[in-house]
Amino acid sequence: MAHLHDRMDKLFANGRNWHHRTLRTVFDPLGNEWNETTMAQKIDILKKIVASGENLQIVYMEYLKFYKKEKPHVANDAWQSLIIYVEALLPEKDAK
Repeated sequence: MAHLHDRMDKLFANGRNWHHRTLRTVFDPLGNEWNETTMAQKIDILKKIVASGENLQIVYMEYLKFYKKEKPHVANDAWQSLIIYVEALLPEKDAK
């Protein structure tokens, strides 16, 4: 299987280096890359990954594996992005 970054390049940029190839814009809420996209753009990126046939769980695990080796603090903070997505997608509580 091709490296995660190469697969994202192919999916989003016809094989050229895609600006968000590392996926830190969708999985690193404490990094600068997170602020480069809106929540709607992040969700669109994730939807396109899933629609392409990629398994999002595998993508996430590959992301963690890469960053545990390269930048452990990035991998250690990735779980926070999942909480942010869940909170963003849950219906708001009715004001009482």
